[in-house]
Amino acid sequence: MYKSTALLMVSLLSLSTTGPLTEECQNIKTMQQFDPIKYFGKTWYVTNTMYTNVKLTSDDVACMKSESKLLSNAIIREVDTTYIPGNHTYLNSESYINVVEFIEGNGKYISEARPIDKDGRPLLKGFYPLQNNIVHTDYDNRSFVYTCIRIPNGKVISIYNVLSRNPESKLIDGKILSILEEFGLKLDDFLQVNNDNCKEGNV
Repeated sequence: MYKSTALLMVSLLSLSTTGPLTEECQNIKTMQQFDPIKYFGKTWYVTNTMYTNVKLTSDDVACMKSESKLLSNAIIREVDTTYIPGNHTYLNSESYINVVEFIEGNGKYISEARPIDKDGRPLLKGFYPLQNNIVHTDYDNRSFVYTCIRIPNGKVISIYNVLSRNPESKLIDGKILSILEEFGLKLDDFLQVNNDNCKEGNV
């Protein structure tokens, strides 16, 4: 979800990095006593995003949202949508998460993701594994998430996302600001995502 897998996977080979990439995912603090039933099943919007060593602008991404539901086989299916203002295109992806990943209450999990078209048809046969760490969430309003994806050259790109249930929300609460400070991150380094194109009728 929230990591905008559609943008990652469709644009992966064309991303230009502004610095050296690491070979391993970051060892990120993860939320304990995490409840996936409370977290998934409703829409999350990315309000602020940062890709390590990849400079994003407001022309690159807008409307980053994720909708999820629990399937009958204890699998969570997420559908992500990302709007690319530069070419007026919507990108979509689906990812699958096994609920067993959360059996010990840890917010770290692996999702299997791939791009799809607007009708849900896969654009690739295979899936990309993504490491996700839910660092903090209050379930009803805000969440802070780290995602790591390995790109074809063997390096990894790390993504930090601030999420909200409200697409128009711009206020970042003190808890998330303190986490950013703990990680050595600054909110000014994040792209503020305009989610106007997520409104009903646009997607």
